[in-house]
Amino acid sequence: MRTDHSDGVHSVVRLTLWNIITSPLGIPKYVQGNYQLYLPFSTDADGPLGWSALCRAADSLVKEQSQRIEQYYQSLGNTTIQGTSLPVAGTHTLCFDRENDLLVNCAEFIRICDPDIITGYNIQNFDFPYILKRASTLKVLRFPFLDLETKAKDSRFSSKALGIRGNKAINIEGRLQVDVLKIMQRDHKLRSYTLNSVSAHFLGEQKEDIHHSIIADLQNGNDETRRRLAIYCLKDAYLPQRLLDKLMCIINYIEMARVTGVPFNYLLTRGQQIKVISQLYRKAKQQGLLIPNMNPEDIFLKTSVQKGMLPIILEDLIGARKKAKADLKKETDPFKRAVLDGRQLALKVCDCVSYVIIKGTKDAVAYEKAEDPLYVLDMNIPIDTKYYLENQLANPLMCIFKPILGVKLSSLLARDHVRTISVAAPTSMRGLMKFAVRTATCLGCRTPLPKDETAVCINCRPKMVDLYQKHLNNMTQLEEKYSRLWTQCQRCQGSLHQDVLCSAQDCPLFYMRKKAQKDLNDASKTMNRFAYEW
Repeated sequence: MRTDHSDGVHSVVRLTLWNIITSPLGIPKYVQGNYQLYLPFSTDADGPLGWSALCRAADSLVKEQSQRIEQYYQSLGNTTIQGTSLPVAGTHTLCFDRENDLLVNCAEFIRICDPDIITGYNIQNFDFPYILKRASTLKVLRFPFLDLETKAKDSRFSSKALGIRGNKAINIEGRLQVDVLKIMQRDHKLRSYTLNSVSAHFLGEQKEDIHHSIIADLQNGNDETRRRLAIYCLKDAYLPQRLLDKLMCIINYIEMARVTGVPFNYLLTRGQQIKVISQLYRKAKQQGLLIPNMNPEDIFLKTSVQKGMLPIILEDLIGARKKAKADLKKETDPFKRAVLDGRQLALKVCDCVSYVIIKGTKDAVAYEKAEDPLYVLDMNIPIDTKYYLENQLANPLMCIFKPILGVKLSSLLARDHVRTISVAAPTSMRGLMKFAVRTATCLGCRTPLPKDETAVCINCRPKMVDLYQKHLNNMTQLEEKYSRLWTQCQRCQGSLHQDVLCSAQDCPLFYMRKKAQKDLNDASKTMNRFAYEW
């Protein structure tokens, strides 16, 4: 709110968003009429501001303070880059030679847009603290003043439901920070919480995940490689907004804040107790009561004397939900229906690392047998089949077939059809493999070959043409499979003319492509053994 005076003095009053969202009068005021309305949120220029930062460490320095920001992008059609870059469709690209100018421009962009909501993925624990630290290191004094002076402080959150977590508390007065990673961790139980995995789960689409080790090469390349980084970082800023729209997170959290009477940011940084206490204080204020700190056995009143506040709150919640569901059936406007659905749900509810378990000693615990999937794939290390059969397959299958098989359930996994397990020979030089000597064998009868033979033994020489054709057909099939997977990954990254750099270990296509590539290399080595002069 701005007021102009004749003497040239301007007074500015800023109302924080949670003061508008949270009604101090309780539920009855906002469940009807214009109290339930607010501006729609979307991914256009009037919606939340999504952003992401991309950086790399200097080649000769390791300390975090020496790291340099390479890209910094806004999802409102604005892109700022250190260095030159080709233009990106649908965005305004701004290029800077100095990192100081880049930071100043980005801070000015936020102040001009003046967003009420800033969103992104893991911006609370990485993007904001890192950018603020870089601005402090480079002595860019104007950058932290995104509203009032912004600072990052360490905080610690503990609850029985979510456990103990360390966070960064970022104060940006007048602007809500909606970290989509926090929402996913609080509201959804997923196998992985990376942006690629979450987007595949809810949106059915993925992004090219560039490994941090090649960011420096792309930045130091040409304008085309820097444009590729720009597209990658724009995806990081755009997908969180898509998730907010898809899951109606903003609407649902606003309705939860209205129902419980707590500030919006408390829903992401606090636990469940604050919601209950807030409702108790609000109801006590309406009835002109104070909440004393008494032992529960000191006094008890029956309903005939005076109804307790908790039953009154529960009745209000149930009544408000019934009204919201009745209004939901009558409403035809899609946005108002989403608001009412978020309200009735609010009234109703009032970092993963990929690994596989490999074979180990009998008494070894699970974390000692955990290994990187790519390393296991490259070295043909045998996985612990018993662990996966019993923990990943047996228990779910037992639950499914118990009503059907009854007492015969034990025979489901105890017959001949489950006794065959295929294990590839390990290629890693660990354990007893350190003392093993590799010997080439015949491709026909598997007989060890003498040193002067490379493909088949003397007895299998007449069948060499058939064996050659067999392995050639196998190699052709593997080439076709690998090319199809490669093309599918190119479509995901948005270009059919560039190499695939994606290293998203949450994507099943990533391991399928790596496995097909390894099988194709093995088939190529096998074909090279037919080095005869015909």
